[in-house]
Amino acid sequence: MKKLRHLCVSAISAGILLFPMATAAQDADTAYAEMKEMFGGIPSIMEVYPRSAVPAGWEMIKQTDLNENTALSPKYRELIGLGVAAQIPCPYCIYYHTKAAKVFGASEEEVREAVHMSSLVRHWSTVLYGNQSDFDEFK
Repeated sequence: MKKLRHLCVSAISAGILLFPMATAAQDADTAYAEMKEMFGGIPSIMEVYPRSAVPAGWEMIKQTDLNENTALSPKYRELIGLGVAAQIPCPYCIYYHTKAAKVFGASEEEVREAVHMSSLVRHWSTVLYGNQSDFDEFK
């Protein structure tokens, strides 16, 4: 840790690590403008995100949530997100992923099944782990 700190201090002193703070603010403004154009406003999740991380967070959303060229269809991605959200548990994520899954064509029965599957994974994991079942024997 001491070596890493020394290396960082040396790099900063030498001018190797220069973080363009003005650019980060401009990039956040650009990201906010894109969001407003796409959604008509800034999603609340991005309003509470640190301004310095907004460009990276927005890029992540564009490359995952809004990307149509992924191996999983948007409907199944949202159903997986719902299953995870139900287990965290996160009411914000449950609300979002339920709505999004339905927008992408999920039926009420598919939503229920996704939640049920997440409960089954938690249930059987609890049974096996809580009883200290041998993992190698399980495999």
